[in-house]
Amino acid sequence: MIVMIDPLSLNLYICLKQFKGVYWNIMGNTITEIGSSEELGNQLTTSINAMLLLNSSCQAIIETYIEQSDYANDWCIKVSSKLNEAQKLVREWRLSGNLYFNQDILSQIVSCSQSITGSREQIEGLFKQLSYKYDAALKDEIVNNMNNLTPAINVLETSISNYSSQIRAWNDKMENVHEDLNTIIGEIQAQEVKIQDEIQLINQQISSMQQEIIADREAISKAKAEETKGICETIFGIMLAPITGGASLILAGIGVSSIAEAKEKISGLTDTINKYKNSISTHQNQLAEDQKQITSLKLILMSVGIAANDCVYIATSLDTVQITITTLKQEINDVILKISKAISADEVIMGKVWYEAFCNEWASILEVAQTLASSAPNIQHITV
Repeated sequence: MIVMIDPLSLNLYICLKQFKGVYWNIMGNTITEIGSSEELGNQLTTSINAMLLLNSSCQAIIETYIEQSDYANDWCIKVSSKLNEAQKLVREWRLSGNLYFNQDILSQIVSCSQSITGSREQIEGLFKQLSYKYDAALKDEIVNNMNNLTPAINVLETSISNYSSQIRAWNDKMENVHEDLNTIIGEIQAQEVKIQDEIQLINQQISSMQQEIIADREAISKAKAEETKGICETIFGIMLAPITGGASLILAGIGVSSIAEAKEKISGLTDTINKYKNSISTHQNQLAEDQKQITSLKLILMSVGIAANDCVYIATSLDTVQITITTLKQEINDVILKISKAISADEVIMGKVWYEAFCNEWASILEVAQTLASSAPNIQHITV
């Protein structure tokens, strides 16, 4: 952000070139601000992209199923029962209203930002009056008006904290299902003594595929959004029938947030999936149909594992958002304290400089939040 300021304020900026987390590039009477709003904007975009990924991996859980057959009836019942638990968790999460990130956080950020920027004209008017002549009553009015800004920030902090707690609690449940499902599949595969080599080899292939998918998806979610095109969610439908003995297993919905800098990664992700599908299919060439199903069971874990990973990624991003907002609140509290102790017009004007910087930060945050809130995801499907 670039701000033009008067010479007096410039002198005050030069005296205080660094204030908390905000840094300044000073050239003449022009100041470029590099601060909390940029960090918060980046983390908001990352968090929303991660939520889109979670929605896609949840869709994968919903669409994963096992087509029961006569020869697989016993283990199908065990695996399907646990898979149903994961699907129930997804339904509960969606019914709670947490399908998309903006329902919990973005509206609060917009409201908080509007509260802060909306009061700017009135507070700056008070500063202007006081600049002509120091008046303790005017100073107290400025302090009171600035104190009225913090409740909105407190509400936002609480909203983020509540959302983080919800997603961590939900993730704990999904992790438990993943662990139980992994144990059940391990027991089923351990009984197939004759094909242990194939099982181990294919399990390793599945594990490697999942790690590559996770890495690609995270890289994609960190890519810079193309502002004019909003948010686009790509859902990869991965048809695994050729490597599971018919239409016995389908994994759909491995998703990415499709954004400008990520197009090559999305194409690469498709190539990655096809590479592993072909490799697994090759290792199954000599197996009977029921053995193909047994060797492919770990694929059922993929969506559950990726969903859990998405939750961790979202929570980590929200932690950074929370820290940034807390830093901004501390900054304005420090300014309020300095102004309340001021005994001259010059000291109050110094506080005005930092108040303006604070408002500029929140104006930038408001712009980012409104853009993201108005960008309804455009969903497309790709079948691999």
